[in-house]
Amino acid sequence: MKAKPFVHRLTKEQIEQTRHWTPEMKLQWLEEANNFINKALGIERRAEFDPRFKVFLPKPRRKKKLKE
Repeated sequence: MKAKPFVHRLTKEQIEQTRHWTPEMKLQWLEEANNFINKALGIERRAEFDPRFKVFLPKPRRKKKLKE
């Protein structure tokens, strides 16, 4: 089953409510939204469609060469 994309739309009233926010309030909201997305999707899934998150993925381990 293919996952449906998630879309959240804001009303004009909701947008208007944020106009008075300080830059600190906007950054706090952004951090909370990011944390929510990361918990809901996981970093691996998020990195699939947003390459900026690939830097947070664990690097694959290299196999050690056995000495003969």
